[in-house]
Amino acid sequence: MDLFDLKCSKRKVFGKGPARSLRRDGLIPGVLYGPGRESLPLTISPVELQKIYKSSSSAQLILNLIIENGGSQNVTVMVKELQMSPVSREYLHVDFLEISLDK
Repeated sequence: MDLFDLKCSKRKVFGKGPARSLRRDGLIPGVLYGPGRESLPLTISPVELQKIYKSSSSAQLILNLIIENGGSQNVTVMVKELQMSPVSREYLHVDFLEISLDK
């Protein structure tokens, strides 16, 4: 299974209104969660995510999530849920689940 790099950034505001404004700006709202971690709201580029899905041969992806905002933080994650619009097929929201490659 391949490990893909995906750049994202932290969100300071979250909720329905800010998520809609992110989508209008061409970004995807997302969230990162996992054992021993508080949920972290993120913004992701839909172009980069689409490239990864097109180049992958597997339906289940393991990603190296590079969180930028000031410093850089790398987290190994898998896509837990990807919400898409049924009409336009655009990405609406993505949930990332942190995984440990040791266990």
